[in-house]
Amino acid sequence: MKMLKMAALVLAVSASTAGAANAQDVGMKAWSASAHIESAQANAPEGATLVQLYRYYNPKEINHYSGREMPQNWQDLGWRQDGTNGFISYTPFAGSRTLYNCFIPGGIDLFTSTDANCEGQGKATWAPITGYIAASQIPGTVPLYRCQRGGIKKINGVWRADHFDTLSSVCENVPNPAMDGVLGYVFL
Repeated sequence: MKMLKMAALVLAVSASTAGAANAQDVGMKAWSASAHIESAQANAPEGATLVQLYRYYNPKEINHYSGREMPQNWQDLGWRQDGTNGFISYTPFAGSRTLYNCFIPGGIDLFTSTDANCEGQGKATWAPITGYIAASQIPGTVPLYRCQRGGIKKINGVWRADHFDTLSSVCENVPNPAMDGVLGYVFL
């Protein structure tokens, strides 16, 4: 899979007094995976196998998707890489929680959740589990927020929202934002 001009950007993250990374001003940044994976893996708990958490966007559908990789043929459907949200673990580790791929049936909205039942919505069959994130903040991690941008377009007469994951505590200042909360903590 192509990396879209990410190697030129480097994310600078300061450590808080507890040794955890500070995400207040991080926002949605892209950085070189190779430059940070070794550092992130060194701070990861035993059993964690870190992989990049990418964010993808389809401008035609006004929809976001977070995952380790883009599903096959989605690029042909208008999806493109929209940056990264740090690293998650491919394997469970002590103190981790599962991050699931979910969708709202009948509409075009994908979202991640820590609920195995996808909050009463549908669970993706192509990759039901995105990976594992820290349940509480540990050194080298920042919060992963789930936000939504409302008032996008009507589907079957109902206005829909676009859920997206971000490192920004202000939902990237998108129009009509709503903060769903912290899903957990990702590694930087």
